[in-house]
Amino acid sequence: IWLGDVALYAAGRLARRWPPLAARLERRWPQSELQLLASRLERRAGWALLVSRALPGSRVPLYVAAGVFRVRPRVFLTVTAVAVASWSAVFVWGGPWLP
Repeated sequence: IWLGDVALYAAGRLARRWPPLAARLERRWPQSELQLLASRLERRAGWALLVSRALPGSRVPLYVAAGVFRVRPRVFLTVTAVAVASWSAVFVWGGPWLP
C-alpha cells in the first residue's frame, strides 16, 4: 500500500518536469497562485495527507499534487507510512468487529 502511495508522489514529481503539464499549469493558474497553493499544501501537508486516507476519492489527487508541488519527501514518506500502518491496523485487527 505504502509503495503505491510513494509511486503516486513520484509520478507527481516527474509530471511537474514534463513540459506539457508545466505549460498547462501555468496557462491555467498564474505563477503567484501556484506558489500560494504550494505553500498552503506545504504548511498543512501532514494533516491533509492523514485525512485523505479516510476521505474516499481524495488520496490519489492529493498524493499526486504533493509531488507536483514538491512537498518535502521526509514529510510525505513519514506521514503516509504512519497513515498506512494505522489504517491497516484498524482493518486487520478491528475488521472482525466492523459491520
